[in-house]
Amino acid sequence: MGQGETQSDQRLGHQRGMGGPRRAVTVTQVERHTEPQDKQWLPHILEAKIQATQCRGDGQPARKNMQVLATVLIFLGLALLAFTSMASAPRIVRMEPSSRAIPSATTVSPASPLPVSAPANEGKTQASGAGAPSEASRSDLSTRSGAVADPTCHARLHTDYMGERAPVWGLGKPGFHLQSAAECCAACQAHNRVCGKPGSSAKAWWPSRPELRCGNNPGCNVWVYCPEKQCFAFDIHVHTQGECWLKQQHANITRPKDPHEGHTSFPAAMRASPREVWPWAVDKKIWPGGIPEKVPWISGVLAPEGAQVTSAPADDRWRKRWCDKHAVRYGQCDP
Repeated sequence: MGQGETQSDQRLGHQRGMGGPRRAVTVTQVERHTEPQDKQWLPHILEAKIQATQCRGDGQPARKNMQVLATVLIFLGLALLAFTSMASAPRIVRMEPSSRAIPSATTVSPASPLPVSAPANEGKTQASGAGAPSEASRSDLSTRSGAVADPTCHARLHTDYMGERAPVWGLGKPGFHLQSAAECCAACQAHNRVCGKPGSSAKAWWPSRPELRCGNNPGCNVWVYCPEKQCFAFDIHVHTQGECWLKQQHANITRPKDPHEGHTSFPAAMRASPREVWPWAVDKKIWPGGIPEKVPWISGVLAPEGAQVTSAPADDRWRKRWCDKHAVRYGQCDP
């Protein structure tokens, strides 16, 4: 090595191809490196051995000794490489299965067991539509909501009197929703008392809803109430529980106009018919099920106690018209 040149400098210069004179290396100097600390020194040691052989003019015996020494050094270098490779090889560690393994997607957590049995009404279709009560609960609902003690209300279950006009609509938000059929009849009576008189158009008639005014409407004498979660009707509206419709019929109040003409049920033939031939189209978003068996509404008229109230045909006799048209295909409607 040159003056001030370290072994690292010499190695770096050789690797980069830097030229310059090199001093001859003696056998003694080579033997000092018979135990290399870095496997990258082997090429330089061999090169030094070859240079030493070329520089000496000892003849064949010296050359033979150098070849033997080179063979020994190569063997030692290979042994060092093998040892280094074994020491630096990655260790293979056997992983024991964890007792806290993450469950798969199909694992059922003990905190959420599967139901033991299906609901009692599983697989049964309610003819009255999604969310509507069963026939047994419908009767109970109608009885509780339709308990009208006032005999002048003439309340009748499963009835939907038409009237001739509707001064107060139950539909909407807030619409006109009340807690019971009895309260609906009381509202009809209040409307009749206030709005049935001349000059009452600007008057409020219901204390809890002072914004409601009579307008130019006549006083109520027909009322209709929805006692169920949703009440079916052949129209485009969702009718919800509590709707109270205040209607009016000009004359013959004891003969209220009734589209079902006194029947409390829809015709079996109509209920069995496909949706496309119903009297009026009802979107599935409005009522996804079939036609219910019973008319869901409760109706009454304001008439003296003891008056005989009998349903009269409505102006539009759509029920009779449908039955006459489809009797041959779907059967007779009413006895």
